[in-house]
Amino acid sequence: MTKPKIRVPKAELAAFCKRWQITEFALFGPVVSDNGNFGPESAVDAIARFGPEARHTLLDLGRMERELTSLFNQQVNLISWRGLEQSGNRFHQERILGSAQVVYAA
Repeated sequence: MTKPKIRVPKAELAAFCKRWQITEFALFGPVVSDNGNFGPESAVDAIARFGPEARHTLLDLGRMERELTSLFNQQVNLISWRGLEQSGNRFHQERILGSAQVVYAA
């Protein structure tokens, strides 16, 4: 497994995850891939698993992306595990989960 190509602010990320009821947070795609082109202008792809009591809206996901962008000092695209699982696109699921690297777990 490849080390993420960005600095992961662990304490700040843990606080963020606790506040938003995230039980697992992972990076995927070029930011953790050996063969991906990732640079300072690239977006960071992230996936979050929320606790069973979490009830977030699409506006909340937008807020989370903005907070994460500030946290990582780079644009972040956030998706949810539940959304990915419900998408029905097996190829997309395998591609994302095949490269996902957990950087926070409650």
